[in-house]
Amino acid sequence: MTSESVGVDRRRHRQKELEHRERILREREVELRFREMETKIHATDAAFDQTVKHQLENSHKP
Repeated sequence: MTSESVGVDRRRHRQKELEHRERILREREVELRFREMETKIHATDAAFDQTVKHQLENSHKP
């Protein structure tokens, strides 16, 4: 192998490595966003349940 082809191989390898790392970072970002949305949904559900509970409690009072 010539030094030029070794350099090309190294660049290709480095490029593939970078693409792999970028893909992993994107996957992690998507996972984090999903968890954040899940947390917000649970918080919204809990707030809704609490509101309904209070409304039911208040509707029985004279």
